[in-house]
Parts: sequence; C-alpha cells; structure tokens
Amino acid sequence: MKLRQGLLIAALLVTGPGAYAGFDEGWAAYVDGDYATALQEWRSLAEQGDGTAQYNIAVMYDTGQGVAQDDVEAYAWYSLAVTKLPPGPDLDRAERRRLVVVQFMTVDQIAQAEALVRAWSGPKDNQQIAAAATDDTPPAPAVKPVPVTPVVAQPAMPKPKPPAAAPAPAPSDRGGAFVAHLASVRSEQDVTREWQRLRRKYAPLLDQTDLVVQRIDLQGRGTFYRILAGAFPDQPGAEKVCASLSAKGGYCAIVDQ
Repeated sequence: MKLRQGLLIAALLVTGPGAYAGFDEGWAAYVDGDYATALQEWRSLAEQGDGTAQYNIAVMYDTGQGVAQDDVEAYAWYSLAVTKLPPGPDLDRAERRRLVVVQFMTVDQIAQAEALVRAWSGPKDNQQIAAAATDDTPPAPAVKPVPVTPVVAQPAMPKPKPPAAAPAPAPSDRGGAFVAHLASVRSEQDVTREWQRLRRKYAPLLDQTDLVVQRIDLQGRGTFYRILAGAFPDQPGAEKVCASLSAKGGYCAIVDQ
C-alpha cells in the first residue's frame, strides 16, 4: 500500500504578497512550474534559518515535486522547520507532516536524517529538535489549506501488516482501488469515537463512505490505527473528496490499495 499526500500546493505555506525577497520569487517560480528556481530561492532562505522556506522544501522532498522523493531529506527539513516556525497553525502542520513521513522510514533512515539536522543546526536548534522528536501524537487534520494542485508520488516504505478491524463499525467491504487517510489514533477503542466525530464534522462528504482500519506497528513508537474512508473506484473520485475536506480545514491523504 502506498500512502502520500496527494495535494501538494495545499500543504505549502504562503506568507502573502510582498512577504520578502526570495520567498516571493520562489513562490512565483513554483506556480509557473519552474521547480528548480523555486527550490533554489527557498533553499537560500532555508539555509539562513527561515522556517517557512524550510517547510516548503520539506514538502517538495516529501511528495517528490521537482525533486526525487526522499523521506530522509523531508524529515530533516521538517525537523529544522519546527525549530524556526512560531507557535500556531504552520508549526502544527510541520509537526504533523513529520509524523506522517516517519511512518515510511527505517531506523537507519531516521538516523541519517537526524545526522543531517545536526550538521545543519546549532546547539540550540538540536535541543529543540530532540525535544520535538519525543512527541508521539499521531497525525491530525491539517488546517487552512490554500488552493489545491493534485500530485502523485511513489514513496518507498516497509510493507505494512494486514489491517485489523475496529470493534465497530465494521470495516468496509465496498470495492475500490483508493481510500482516504483521515486520521491516526493510538488504540482500537479510539477508532469508533474518532470516526463518528469525523462523520459528524464533515457530513455529507463522508456519508457515502465506509470505515477502513489499518494497524501500523512502528518500531520504538508503538502501534497506530489509521482511519481510512472509502472505497473509491478511481483516483479522481478520491482526490475530489480530499480537496473538499481540505477546503473545510481537514486532513486528507490518498491511499492506493
């Protein structure tokens, strides 16, 4: 099963028109499809410690937009961003996306990423990164996305164990190749409560979907239960629901079964 955020531009951070030199040039280049220039402009700012630029570079590596998809680079840049972004929605989003990326990484890859962070950071940054890395809160819904551009990436990840059904409601037997990842919780008992909350919050978008549960065991982090909605017969159908959820402030990632 391959999982990766299918809506890249919804994940990027935008500071608004006339924000500062370099960032605006990078954003304009990105919108025009000139990803090499966007990366060059943002990298220059990121290396000076700009958290927004660090986050946007992380998203590009996370999804393989304009660069080869690389979880090690994505994790490292997200880790740098969480030390620089001020408290608020942007920092929360960076922390959530880093928790999603780490689920695809081996122990060796995590060690490589943390070595990169240490090489790029000062002592104070390293202390902040180490403290943030101890947070085992599962991915939560994203907030306030900007307009959506679909992107499909092919991440490498360990083969997950077969999904375990939540006590209730019963997992979906509806046919389809795609489902949508909405949230992750730490126990089976939380699955039903969180699914019911999402169904109430995002009705009627989820009224025609069923619950699919996937159990993930992460070494050193414990067990997570992914809450998936589906199934959709094709990717455009899944992307349409994800776009609508994102527009309402929800987290949604397409899963190719």
